[in-house]
Amino acid sequence: CEELARTGADLAHTADGFLVRSGRALHGARLSCHDDHRLAMAFALLGQLVPGIEIDDPGCVSKSYPRFFADLRRARPSPRCIALVDMRGAGKSTLAPLLAAELGLECVDSDALFECERGSIRRFVAREGWPAFRAHEAAILAQCVGPGRVVAVGGGALETPGARALLKDRAIVVWLQEDEATLIARLAQADRPALGTLPLADEVHEALARRTPLYEDVADLVIPKNGGVDERCAAVAAWLREPWRAHAACSA
Repeated sequence: CEELARTGADLAHTADGFLVRSGRALHGARLSCHDDHRLAMAFALLGQLVPGIEIDDPGCVSKSYPRFFADLRRARPSPRCIALVDMRGAGKSTLAPLLAAELGLECVDSDALFECERGSIRRFVAREGWPAFRAHEAAILAQCVGPGRVVAVGGGALETPGARALLKDRAIVVWLQEDEATLIARLAQADRPALGTLPLADEVHEALARRTPLYEDVADLVIPKNGGVDERCAAVAAWLREPWRAHAACSA
């Protein structure tokens, strides 16, 4: 009972044990299993839902189940893909590696992978055109989306219906909203191909109006505009770590 209390659990003693009352968020703690293999296994299972649980003598499981932790690692479901979406310049490529490090996942950038395989996006679009780019982009996105990854998705990828269907089916989609003026300022300094012949400000306005319903359609979580990258990372990680959501965010 004392050990569970270290996690913030709301406990009530009874004649022959105790009750754990619901409604209070738990947190990580170092727990002593008092050389009891049953407690060690129980605390390990608790740690699947509550980040930061540490056990002082995990080796005591060898009394009854020497392969417990190896089997637990194999049985544990892999986290679903976390896909970051929004316009070019919204900060997806900046946030993705920070979020991946925070969650212990792999980071993948679909635009960076495209350039590794096909060369400069600007030159590819100039040579092949936007329709060809979108087709190759969708194929590369399909390579990127997989369990245990945080993926920075190309700004216009969701204009392809197949890409939207893929993300809905295989990812938790986080929409990183950003202010239009901020997008324009960032893109003015970037080496990115124009979407058409419009001035940059008009291009961003038109693309944002066209894509906003697409982002709304696929988003599981919306992160409001103008937040700092550390603040955004913390917000996404906290949302994903809600105990019931952490379980739902895993796939076998």
